[in-house]
Amino acid sequence: AVDRFVHEMEKVFLSAGFELPLSKRHDSDKDPQFKHLGLDWSFRQGNLVLSCRKSTPSGLRLSDGSFNMRWSARLLLGIAGCGGTGVDPCRLHCDARLAGDLLRSIAGKASKHGMDNKVCFDDDVAKSKILSSCFTTLESYSVQRCEHWCYGGSRLECFVDASPVGYGWCIEVPSGTDTLSRWSLAEHSGVWWGAKASYHINRKELVAISSAILYLHGMFCGHRTISPPVSSITIYADSQTALRWLEK
Repeated sequence: AVDRFVHEMEKVFLSAGFELPLSKRHDSDKDPQFKHLGLDWSFRQGNLVLSCRKSTPSGLRLSDGSFNMRWSARLLLGIAGCGGTGVDPCRLHCDARLAGDLLRSIAGKASKHGMDNKVCFDDDVAKSKILSSCFTTLESYSVQRCEHWCYGGSRLECFVDASPVGYGWCIEVPSGTDTLSRWSLAEHSGVWWGAKASYHINRKELVAISSAILYLHGMFCGHRTISPPVSSITIYADSQTALRWLEK
């Protein structure tokens, strides 16, 4: 069965133009833990466990312990990278990714002064609060070791919520009746920009649900040889109105 699985994987890789050389393969019996694709892989109790390899942001605090509020666009972009998808390939740390997105947005506006000219954000109360929140999030995220267990399961459950300022969703896979075997497949969060900030809350809920559905659609598309073994998808949201719109 294992050999057949490897053979089918090779077919999928080859159909996409990739090869699977022996140097890129790991036998869980011989290599119970290894590093690949920006993740630490290990096998415990017959299950796959993934751990993200994180980057530590530097220079966030001054000598008195307070956050530094003088930054150039280039330095902010470097810190934003500590919360990007490159250090969260599993898409399971939405708070860190959101912090990175917000820092990139601020860096983009600061770049009008030049990429390497430092801008003081102390006088901008709104931006200084955002910077402090983002720095706190990335600081905490970088020192925490995460472990993402992967169990079996064929059902997906999506939990979606929206507020006046932002939204978020997570996709989980329940495995049997054991609640400990429920594992997270993906998470995402965002803030409302532009015209969306003035949408009615039901419309914001619909946009949040649509974001989760588009992510699922991206997961399922392009699998011409092997379809993901998903038997059902259940979406949970506060807005019954948005769910009715979705059904139509």
